[in-house]
Amino acid sequence: MDLLVELLKSDINKMKQHKLKMKPFDYSSDDVEEFEADEIDDGCLVSGVAELCTRDDDEYRAIFLNESIARRLFPPESDVSKEWERLRKDFLVPLTNYHERQLGFRIRDECVVKKYLEEVEVGGGRNLIKPDALLPNKIIEYVGDKYEDVREAVELQWKAMVEDIKQQQKQGKGLSKLKNCLVVGYSNPANRYSRTDVGLALFMSEVSEEPWKGKFIKYRGGKYQLDLIQGQDLKSKLEFIITCEPWTPPKVRNILEVFDLILEVGVNENLKAEQMIKKVIVFTRLHTPNGGRSEIEHELLRAKFEAIRSKYKDKGYGDDAVPHILFCNDSHHPHWICTKHPGFTRLGGFWSSNHHISKSLLENGGEIGMHHVMDARIAHKQYQALSVFD
Repeated sequence: MDLLVELLKSDINKMKQHKLKMKPFDYSSDDVEEFEADEIDDGCLVSGVAELCTRDDDEYRAIFLNESIARRLFPPESDVSKEWERLRKDFLVPLTNYHERQLGFRIRDECVVKKYLEEVEVGGGRNLIKPDALLPNKIIEYVGDKYEDVREAVELQWKAMVEDIKQQQKQGKGLSKLKNCLVVGYSNPANRYSRTDVGLALFMSEVSEEPWKGKFIKYRGGKYQLDLIQGQDLKSKLEFIITCEPWTPPKVRNILEVFDLILEVGVNENLKAEQMIKKVIVFTRLHTPNGGRSEIEHELLRAKFEAIRSKYKDKGYGDDAVPHILFCNDSHHPHWICTKHPGFTRLGGFWSSNHHISKSLLENGGEIGMHHVMDARIAHKQYQALSVFD
C-alpha cells in the first residue's frame, strides 16, 4: 500500500507540474496517431494506480484499497469522503483517462498495421510486402468483413510469410525450428482470443512437413480425429476450423488420445523418429476433475504421458520420437504462468495478446519456459532504459 501511495503521489505531482498532456482521448476518433511515441518519456508515464482506485471491482473492495490509500494520504482529522471525492474528481479520473490513453498504443498499432496493408493493397502487392512485418496472429486479426478493403493484401501477406518461413527451414535459420507441430483444441469462438489461437494453428499446420502439412486434430463425436484443413482462402480456412465442432474443454483422461493418432500415422507411413511430430499444442483451457487442483492435474498428466511413452516404445520408437505437449490458455488468470514438467508444459493466461511472447513461441519452435515469459514481459520499449541488479 505504501508503494501504491508513493506511485500515486508521483502521478499527481506530474499532473500538478503540467508534465502530462491531458487532452481528451477518444478511442473511436481518427486522431489516435497524434499520441506519438515521443510523448511517452520518463516524465509522461503514469503508473495506473489511479485506474485501480476508480474500479468498481469486488477484489479491490475486499482489500479496502481506497480506504487504505486514503488513510495514508489524508490527515486523520479530515473528512475522508469529501477529500476522496475531491481527489477523485481533480486527479483520479483525469489520471485514469490518461492511463487509458497511454494504453492506447494498441489502438495506434492497429492504425499502423492497417495503413501498411492499405499500401500493399493499393500498390499492387508483392513488391511492397515485407514477409516478416507481421506475426500470424496479427495478420489473422484482419481477416473478416470489417477489413474487406484490405482482403487481398492480407492474403498476400500471409502467403509471403509462409513462403519466407519455408525458405528459412531449408537454410536452417530463423524460424526453421517451427516444423512438425500439430495443433488440437480451440477456445470458444465467442471469445475474442480464439481467432488469434486459430490463426497460429493454421500457420503451424502450413509450415509443417509431410505427412502433417495442412492438418490439425479436431474433436468430433466424442473422439479426436486428424483432419485436413479445407478452404480456398484464409477466411474459409478459419471458418472451417472454428465451426468444425462446438467448444468442449478436453479432459485429462482423453486429451492424450491424440498421441495414438500420431503414433498410428507414424507406423502406417513408416516414419523415422525425426519425421514424427515434435510438439502438440493445445489452444484451450484444460478441463480437470477435483476442482482443478494443480497437484492432481500434474499427477494425471504425468501418468498419461508415461503410458504414451510405453506405447511408442512398443512400436519401436524411443523417447526422441515422443511429442512434447504444450497447453496454451489453460487458465483464465489474466497473467502468464508457465510451468514445465517432463513431457508437457502449461502456459496460462491470455498469452496470445502479447506480441513478444507469441514471437518467442514461434522463434523457439513451440518451446516456452519461464525465461521466455520474463523476456517477453520486459521486451517493451518503455523497459529498455532499466538496469538489472543482482
